[in-house]
Amino acid sequence: MIQEIKVSLEILLKNWRCLPIKPAFIMPSVFRPDNPLSSKIKQRIESGELGRVLSCNMRLSTTRGSVTSRDSSYLLKEENGATLLAINGGHSLDVLCRLLGDFKELSAIMICNYNEAVVLETFEKVAKDAADQIMVEGMLRSGASASVHIQDGTYPGFQMDIYGEKGMLQLKQQHSVGHVQFGNLQVYQTLYASGIPAALDDKHFTALPAEEESMKFLVSKAQERFAADILGGTYFSPSFHDAARLHRLLETIELAAATGIRQEL
Repeated sequence: MIQEIKVSLEILLKNWRCLPIKPAFIMPSVFRPDNPLSSKIKQRIESGELGRVLSCNMRLSTTRGSVTSRDSSYLLKEENGATLLAINGGHSLDVLCRLLGDFKELSAIMICNYNEAVVLETFEKVAKDAADQIMVEGMLRSGASASVHIQDGTYPGFQMDIYGEKGMLQLKQQHSVGHVQFGNLQVYQTLYASGIPAALDDKHFTALPAEEESMKFLVSKAQERFAADILGGTYFSPSFHDAARLHRLLETIELAAATGIRQEL
């Protein structure tokens, strides 16, 4: 996959001036570079307000597991390329890397607990070989450690905790179905009194102001940004370079899980 992307990118970059649009794709995401929520989080991290970032823990879960709808059954097969790791994992890992930087090295475990699933509309059983438990442990280029758990067939949710020397940020998705790209995200922050971490309740977390993040709003803003890039010659939309970097990460996770060997990026 990653080699195919590189070849396609080289061809496209040589010929893109002949195309009606420049090489980019629309990805409705709350973590595009110009998004206010993304900017607020990055500003707090880069300003040193949290101190040096020590670690990040991200948890993502969806409900499918051993059941599926007819329209979603294609997600069960690795050969189709649209798996839990590729879709839910891809978007959530993109969030992590946009906020904290890329992975330097990682190890991974991928488990398939169910080898078949029941189609809800017909009750027929269909084969499944896509992993429904994905665990990634690694170190980011900044030196911070990262732990990621992506799972299927459980109570849906998304949460990312960023731990700094002076404080902590929590990113949670309200009414989550396990798709971080759907928006409805809320950010909470706490700073340690006198720089010393203490076991406090949620009252000590302050919610940062949230912007509108409905799916309709996100798609609309993505289209506006894409149009502005075409008309203004700017590059705020995610590009094929972004896609290639993300797919390289996904393939490295698959390789680490298949070989049991820690991989460098």
